Amino acid sequence: MPDERTYIKVHDGIEDHPKIMVLSDKSFRVLVTTWGWSSRYTTDGFIPESVWHKRASPKVRKELEPGLVHRPGHACPRCPVVPEGHVRMHDYLEHQRSADEIEDLKATKQRAGRLGNHQRWHHGHGVIDPGCEFCVPNGSQDRSHVRSQKDRTSDPTSDRKTVAEGSQNDRKTIAETDTDKRSTSSVVTSRKRSNLTARADRGTGAREQAEILAETAHTLPAHRLVEAYAKTCNRRPPRKVLTELAQQVDALLAEDWPPELVTQALDAWGAKGMHPKALPSVAHEVANKTRGTPGSGGYRSATDTAIEDFLKRGNQTPARAAIEGSTT
Repeated sequence: MPDERTYIKVHDGIEDHPKIMVLSDKSFRVLVTTWGWSSRYTTDGFIPESVWHKRASPKVRKELEPGLVHRPGHACPRCPVVPEGHVRMHDYLEHQRSADEIEDLKATKQRAGRLGNHQRWHHGHGVIDPGCEFCVPNGSQDRSHVRSQKDRTSDPTSDRKTVAEGSQNDRKTIAETDTDKRSTSSVVTSRKRSNLTARADRGTGAREQAEILAETAHTLPAHRLVEAYAKTCNRRPPRKVLTELAQQVDALLAEDWPPELVTQALDAWGAKGMHPKALPSVAHEVANKTRGTPGSGGYRSATDTAIEDFLKRGNQTPARAAIEGSTT
């Protein structure tokens, strides 16, 4: 599975920075974890003062302010104005991804997942799905997801050289930068944003939801069964529910459950309003009900026949019937 988590960048020579060398262990920990907090919540380095006071004790705040954390009215020419009620991590966007860049990165990973699903279940099986953005008649797919041969064979020593030079010459660097890539990032980001705008214009209708479901379903049959169920609902179930439901359907199909029986189980599950993980139990219940009862024309197992014979003998076991027969 692709790693969809986001990460912060920390320079490997951070411990040699003058501002870092004087920090206590606790203050250093608060500094790095607050970088992570800002990345996780995409705040571009701005921290609500209430959050900052909760994360950092007065002693820690005294160590980190104002050199590494700025308050409103700060005098640092490198950092933006800090609004009231907030603090700001020094030089945050010089080293970390902005909120827009994180959004672009997540969208790119999601698109790559949908493309992989298309290659595996559509292109590989000759299937054309109208709900798939890659199943187009002329086969025109942009090359934004294809790595060039130059990228594949780039010299890794160049990156190590850049980091080494930064460690020796730029003592102002706290978190590792990727300045050698900034020259092309604006062009790539612009193209990605145009793709995001086009997707936003389409809204989050059935087609968009179908694409998301196709990304997470393990098999194409599972995707189709869950998608068919979703279309029968008055309101389309949430994306998370359909994702978990597709996984449960995939598990049932892997155990050779007939699609018709799975469809019945989905309908019964929807009527109960249970968690998606309860689908196997509902399917078991549906399967037992469809076996039929004596005289109904449905399936009758050997157990059903044995029970009927037992009842016809007057609820007597063979041993008891033999004893009573010998005394008459």
